[in-house]
Amino acid sequence: MRPLTVLSGAALALFLTAQGAGAATPTSPDDPAVAPPGDAKTVTPPENFANATPPEARAAFAEQGRAAGLTEEQITTLQNSANLYVFTMGGRQVALNKVVIEGKADVLIALPEEDAPRNLSSETGLAAAGCAYKHFCAYSRTNSTGSVIDMYSCGTYTIPFAGSGSWDNNQTKGTRAKMYDRNGKLIYTTPPARSQGKINWSKVHTVKNC
Repeated sequence: MRPLTVLSGAALALFLTAQGAGAATPTSPDDPAVAPPGDAKTVTPPENFANATPPEARAAFAEQGRAAGLTEEQITTLQNSANLYVFTMGGRQVALNKVVIEGKADVLIALPEEDAPRNLSSETGLAAAGCAYKHFCAYSRTNSTGSVIDMYSCGTYTIPFAGSGSWDNNQTKGTRAKMYDRNGKLIYTTPPARSQGKINWSKVHTVKNC
């Protein structure tokens, strides 16, 4: 089984390409280290990786995408990304572009060509904007765009993103989030809530949001 590359934003659709990791440690929220071309986090999935979501559920989610006017390529991209999030973070897929980690966080997946995830069950077609109060949100791209990991319960979360992204700390006043590398070393602590910033996710393996 070939390793999977975990990338941010548009590159999530290319997760079957094996890459190496390595970028500078982020030093501040406003001056992130920029990941070099090809930088990625690599994981090796089990043989049943593609079956993280049962076939009947995948078929229903594909129909959801078609009803929303998505192309077959877009549907495949979102399903592949959902598989990846379930494998790396746990939880279960509940919509074509949504993974729920029960009682802890929601993952909303954006299409590569779009700045925000869609709400496939909404007439507007767009997910709610912004990071809700008492939540910490990690975004795959800068300026709070791209896919989002919306953390609403205190815990430690695996971050599958790589490259330049952003975060929004809208937790209770004074709360700071801490970011750790793959060896468990603390590499960045956010300012107290509310605060926002840029980050290079390539060296961030986990976030403790509280």
